[in-house]
Amino acid sequence: MASRSCVVAGAWCFVLLHAVAMGAAATQYKVGGDGGWGVPGAGAESYNTWAEKTSFQIGDQLLFVYPKDKDSVLLVEPADYNACNTASYDKKFADGSTTVTLDRAGAFFFISGVDANCRANEKLIVMYINSQRLHSDRWNKLIKQSNHIIRNHEATRLSKDEIFHGNNMADNTSTASFLSYLPFCGCCQWELGSHPLHKNHTYNYHNA
Repeated sequence: MASRSCVVAGAWCFVLLHAVAMGAAATQYKVGGDGGWGVPGAGAESYNTWAEKTSFQIGDQLLFVYPKDKDSVLLVEPADYNACNTASYDKKFADGSTTVTLDRAGAFFFISGVDANCRANEKLIVMYINSQRLHSDRWNKLIKQSNHIIRNHEATRLSKDEIFHGNNMADNTSTASFLSYLPFCGCCQWELGSHPLHKNHTYNYHNA
């Protein structure tokens, strides 16, 4: 009985330590910096360029600050991201100060709830890939499919359920990698980060 209690206590201790470690590692990122969530100004860095350079982890938070009477944040599907379809969304936030937690591996697609703003590039893709469990054959499949997306200018060809939402991809200790699909220049950049086969390399794919 005593040994069982020790096991249970040890398990709870592990859970507690894991939770504390996750809390300590989590970071909050303000989307758009001091300017907040809005249409990027002339010469300003795009949201996706910023996302490519930011090392997100599961548990990190995105903070969207905007005038709630003039703007909003929509979490959408890839097809609606590409089309700036503000009528279809998974979640809508309109409180003026929205916090979204990156609670899983995979892609998160955000657009402004104002159609004109979205079409002026107020949109963001954040992606976290579990590189420790992304084996070489699966990685090669991603590369082939990403090239297909780029050639056709369609992010909808990339099935986030099929590719990025697998249950085996949730690992809080792995290093983030990012996909930024940029429909305006027709290019796709993979930052491979600590993927075991391609460590510290960045690959850029462009239309022929």
